[in-house]
Amino acid sequence: MENNEVMIEALVISCIFQDISLIDEYPLESNYFENPKCKFFFELATGMSKGYKDLNEITVATFVSKTKDLKKKYEDFGSWESIVNVRKLAEISNFDKHIDDLFKQNLIKELGNKGFNINKKIEIDGEEIRPKELFTDLTCQEVYEFYEMLLADTSIETSGNDLKVEDLYYTDEEIESIESGEDDTSISYDITMTWTDENGKERYKRNFKNLNNVTDGIGYDNGIFLLASASGGGKSTTAFQMALGMVESGEKCLFISNEQGSRYFKNMLSAYVCSTVFNCHTITRRKVKHLDFTEYERDIFRKANEFIKEKYSDSLKFISVIDFNIDRILKLVKKWRLTYNFQGCVIETFKSSNAEENNTVGELVEGSRKIDKFAKKYQVRFIIPMQLKTSTNMKVSYLTSSEIAGSKQVTEVCGTIILFRKIIPDELNPESKLFLKPFKWVMDEAPGKYKKKYLKIKDSKSEEQQPIERRRRRRIEDVSGETDSNFDDEYVDTSKTYRLAFVDKAREGSDDKKVLLLELNGNTGEVSEKCWVDNVYTGQLSY
Repeated sequence: MENNEVMIEALVISCIFQDISLIDEYPLESNYFENPKCKFFFELATGMSKGYKDLNEITVATFVSKTKDLKKKYEDFGSWESIVNVRKLAEISNFDKHIDDLFKQNLIKELGNKGFNINKKIEIDGEEIRPKELFTDLTCQEVYEFYEMLLADTSIETSGNDLKVEDLYYTDEEIESIESGEDDTSISYDITMTWTDENGKERYKRNFKNLNNVTDGIGYDNGIFLLASASGGGKSTTAFQMALGMVESGEKCLFISNEQGSRYFKNMLSAYVCSTVFNCHTITRRKVKHLDFTEYERDIFRKANEFIKEKYSDSLKFISVIDFNIDRILKLVKKWRLTYNFQGCVIETFKSSNAEENNTVGELVEGSRKIDKFAKKYQVRFIIPMQLKTSTNMKVSYLTSSEIAGSKQVTEVCGTIILFRKIIPDELNPESKLFLKPFKWVMDEAPGKYKKKYLKIKDSKSEEQQPIERRRRRRIEDVSGETDSNFDDEYVDTSKTYRLAFVDKAREGSDDKKVLLLELNGNTGEVSEKCWVDNVYTGQLSY
């Protein structure tokens, strides 16, 4: 090894032995170090980091005394004196620079192993450049991007040849491609789950029929699919349901979260499958969390768990991130896209890397632009849940994209924007000016024409308190000749939990703002459409 390469390794070791907690901040491995002495002291620090917060002569001596081989190596490499000397080499404030140099050094070696001659001069824009000399002033990421640039420059679609002159009529080939569905870059999230029942019949669960139609599915070439609400508004749960919908459309999907751990979504998915596929509605997320089951429920849970394992092992992956950094997240998504062909991605929740910084909005704007650019380049469909502005929470009735932080700059790269909020009791009270007037579109007597059918309001919990005969009689009267199977479809039940979904922007470019009433099942985490609403108050609400 060259002296400079040894020094780069030694500077990293120096910082680690000044603050052993640094080991947890970066994904370092012992094979990053080629110098035997540096490799030994890194492995020593790694081993001690699992049980020690501070390194001193006594703690180190105690640790290495556990085995003869370890103690001998420690003595051969200069014992405590070597640690004292290496600590003097670096300023801990420069650790980020030293770690990047180490990563860059290993990247350059790997490039050499893969046949890249970094010492050979190459011509770029008429100028001869030796890559190794250029790399001195570059970061690890910039070295990586340098070779990405070279690969892009050698392709047919170079910057000088990226203009296409086309006629504005459809060719026969284009018409055939569109009719066959090959031309459509969007996928549906309407159906969230399919399965085969015990009788061999194909079944499915449809959650977002109208929402899917309004937004024209989820695409990658027409902007980000943005979901926004205050905390508890339903954005994350809806995003998870849509991720299931992408899987049902044949897309592999990553669910990346910096807020909830995997257990939260495991509980949600298990309860949802138990209810939907196995028709067991007594298994809730809370029961799954504690594995608190009856024998019957335990049997259903096991079946549901096997169903999830078989159905989603290769198509749905959960990734937890502690610190939100859009560049690191996109690098991760790129790996899964190019290596495993994952074209769907949910980033929950989209925010700045440091909410305390004054440049929070600026970070959101820049991050959204990076996601949009990445989506188009690598053909990845992004669903991005994010928080509404704090000032919006519990106040604004009719939600628009203006309630999103950095609204103008963020929303300009969005193809679809859906905003959610809770409802208040008066909005389901027919006597109130706030009454939402829920309705469904039904076929009119005239062929091809639809009309609004307004839904009635009921309280199923209140009805449960009535005598059986009275309940039965009222049910018959209210339904007005409709079959029992249509009963729930004709009513909005005030005992259930609802959210309003405001479609502020849709991929097909419609200016007609639409508002849907969604039903939220807290026991299973299921979100499904209930109906449209015809009246949303435009003033401020008091929750």
